[in-house]
Amino acid sequence: MSIEFVDTKSILQSDGKIVGLGYSYWYEGPEDIILVRYNNNALSIPEFENQKITVYPNPSNGIFTIEREFYSEKEAYQITDVTGKIISTGELGDKQTQIDLSAAQSGVYFLRTSNSVFRLLKN
Repeated sequence: MSIEFVDTKSILQSDGKIVGLGYSYWYEGPEDIILVRYNNNALSIPEFENQKITVYPNPSNGIFTIEREFYSEKEAYQITDVTGKIISTGELGDKQTQIDLSAAQSGVYFLRTSNSVFRLLKN
């Protein structure tokens, strides 16, 4: 969305929202004031929110490799079984992280990250 103001003023609120005030150059008169509030999130970067994660091999005999497209920050993970019992927790710290489930029984497990859930099949 694009709005053009004349004689604009803007304020950054404490909650991170931006408020803009001005008038449109298409109109004249005191009744043609424009007030706009942008609901931005200054700490949100869409490409990191939609980070691509690949898990392989899947199924596996117990060693799974997690590969992240962006890896500038550590990301917590949790592995649960089908009943919801937590099997393992940790952090994905590099572009590739290996998770060892070789001591776990064969079956279906779930890898949860901050924005994704993956089904892991252990032979």
